[in-house]
Amino acid sequence: MEHPANLNQHEALTFLMTAHDYLDDHVIIIDSKGICIKTNRFITDNTFNHECMIGSNWFNLVHPENRDYVRDVINTVHLSKKEKRFSFRLSTPQTPDRFMNSVCFSLPDSTESNNLLMIISRDITKQKQIEQLLLQAQKMESLGTLTSGIAHDFNNILGIILGYVSRLDQHRDDDERFRKGIETTLHAVERGMVITKMVLSFARKSESSFKLIPLNPLCEGLKRLIDETFPRIISCSLSLDKNSPQIYGNPNQLQQAFINICVNARDAMPEGGKIIISTRKIEAHQLQLILPNLSDSDYAVVTISDTGMGIKDELQKNIFDPFFTTKSVEHGTGLGLAIVKKIINEHNGHIDVSSQQGEGTTFRLFFPLNHAPEITLNIFPETNDLLMHGTETILIVEDEISLAILLRDALIDNGYTVITARDGNEALNLFNKFENEIALVIADIGLPKIDGFRTCEIMKNKKPNLKIVCSTGYIAPDLDERVQKAGFDAVVRKPCNVEEIIKNVRDVLDHKIPT
Repeated sequence: MEHPANLNQHEALTFLMTAHDYLDDHVIIIDSKGICIKTNRFITDNTFNHECMIGSNWFNLVHPENRDYVRDVINTVHLSKKEKRFSFRLSTPQTPDRFMNSVCFSLPDSTESNNLLMIISRDITKQKQIEQLLLQAQKMESLGTLTSGIAHDFNNILGIILGYVSRLDQHRDDDERFRKGIETTLHAVERGMVITKMVLSFARKSESSFKLIPLNPLCEGLKRLIDETFPRIISCSLSLDKNSPQIYGNPNQLQQAFINICVNARDAMPEGGKIIISTRKIEAHQLQLILPNLSDSDYAVVTISDTGMGIKDELQKNIFDPFFTTKSVEHGTGLGLAIVKKIINEHNGHIDVSSQQGEGTTFRLFFPLNHAPEITLNIFPETNDLLMHGTETILIVEDEISLAILLRDALIDNGYTVITARDGNEALNLFNKFENEIALVIADIGLPKIDGFRTCEIMKNKKPNLKIVCSTGYIAPDLDERVQKAGFDAVVRKPCNVEEIIKNVRDVLDHKIPT
């Protein structure tokens, strides 16, 4: 065989692909539109036949949720001729998703292979699964450090509710005091609901996918969590860029990184202090003066500063090392900032820290900026107070009797006919009896005897046009996907206002929520 150095480019590429047939990495050459020119064998199972890939579009192997992001990466490499590293999910109908860590670069120009790109991808699925377990474990550690603040707030909330409700009967003849007592009680309940939703949102397992998100709502949600769970001697303020910088990212992972930094800030201020969170955009030419090693693109910067005791100079170089901690064993594993570093790296970002003993610490998190049109993201959505009336018949399946009665009465007040069941068996018996009349089912997922999801599947199979709204207070990361696959219509996460459920009911019945 001729020595590789003497081969022309076409022969060299063939030689390269043949060599890579025996490696574990996926190597593919595509044109600027994503059409496969050459590929190695990579996978010998049913994921794809490498010979059939020739002439097909490589982007079809990219998970739909990652496709726009990957297209942006490939276009950037095509235009800039500079290599770029990225991660994505490889997806086919025949096999489970595979997580890929990739590098894309432009091949040398020639008449035959002008505008060709090479992508080398490594399957990191097993590594990703282990990392997800580690992220979740560390997240639970962070959540554990917030429990004293959460318990303190809930004790106050329950004290307000108990105190005002116990005195309502005494003030029945005093309209003003009676109204004030009701308003205060409702405000306390709503505050408790907000705290619960924030905690559940944080505790939920991270989704794998990245999407386009603005940073400001994440920071606003972070401030709310700090206000509700940190000691009152610590204040938090925001300074957010009105342009709302947006990036490709995972909201849950970013929230975890931000909270880890803030928990460290809290621990550095035992006597109290301030946390300042800010966002801004920094242009490429400005960034090169600060961090010349970053790519020549615009970045969004999230800055988290505190007025705490600071970090000793000799310790700063170790703070991102796994298991490095200056705290006692019962106060941390030393994974907090290591997880932060890992998350920022996965977002193709950079983290910079500056600190002076006795003068506080500042973390700056740099993320490549996306220039797509701004979108709206509400991590902790507000409820809608508008009551939506109707005349349809609704089946409520709820084992918590007080909640069932509350929702039943509210729906009846808004014109609906309501049937109630306490478990899956009773619900199926009532459905068989009133199938023609029932237009929609509201079912709790955690029912006795037959779980709510299976109960709804049985009813949906019997009556395909039946509308279904699931409710749950459990942390179920795959629930939305399961609901969509089952053909159900909406998910309501407890706790929530009755008005929120009624609005969901009306939206589903009016086909305002896509199935």
